[in-house]
Amino acid sequence: MDVAKRHSVPMVAGISTAPNLTERGNDYFFRIPATSAMLAKAFAKPMLKLAGGNKFGFLVVNDDWGRSIVDSYSAALTADGASIVAQQIYDTNDSDLFPYITNIKRAAPDAVVLAGNTQNAVALTEQIKQMGLGGKFFGEGSFAAKTYYKLVGKKGDGMYGLMAYVYSIDSPRNKAFVAKYEADYKDLPTTYSASGYHEVRVVADALMRSDISNPQSIRDAIAQTDMDGLAGRIRFSKSGQGYGFNVYLTLNKDAQPIVADQAVIADPN
Repeated sequence: MDVAKRHSVPMVAGISTAPNLTERGNDYFFRIPATSAMLAKAFAKPMLKLAGGNKFGFLVVNDDWGRSIVDSYSAALTADGASIVAQQIYDTNDSDLFPYITNIKRAAPDAVVLAGNTQNAVALTEQIKQMGLGGKFFGEGSFAAKTYYKLVGKKGDGMYGLMAYVYSIDSPRNKAFVAKYEADYKDLPTTYSASGYHEVRVVADALMRSDISNPQSIRDAIAQTDMDGLAGRIRFSKSGQGYGFNVYLTLNKDAQPIVADQAVIADPN
């Protein structure tokens, strides 16, 4: 990011969700997806309703993303009346998560917010089942990914996902994208597939509206983006944060992500 700013090269990110990336005053950095803070604000009330109680715990990976999830969801949930009763942070290479799950279980939360990549999400799901930890589970990361389903199958049923994209979005543009993706790659698109698609479209659209020999012109064209994406409109705030599209609360059912709720991301500025 700093190199892009120093050399006046526009940079478009399609996957990062740590909130502070668009809070550094970098005019050449743009981030398309919603941050964890935006997802938390969008779904705090539905999460509380689904939890059936106000006690929440956290079991997240030990990195900037995981810690930002604790900060973002704690703030949004407590603002709506939740109480945070447990917080466990594991290292990404940990395979034995039973000690963390045991500490969560002692606190008896009504719901647990999870964060993990595919390997961690699979381990969490299997070990939570083995430990008999009750309550609702809400996950950011790979809890609605096809690679996750291939490994856990229906053991992941009942998990909720907090998602910027899911292949089951019911819109004409997404259905066409999924059909073309399956035809070309013989597989379903992932969040990363959608992210790459959005990145390329945003940059290509800006190049067609700018002087490609002038980095400032390209940067200004990206800032003025107003186009259809797979989940709705894509625009950028003054700080370079994407908004205008839907985000999704999904429920795993029969090893498939079902859209349970959705919300539109408003201009954060």
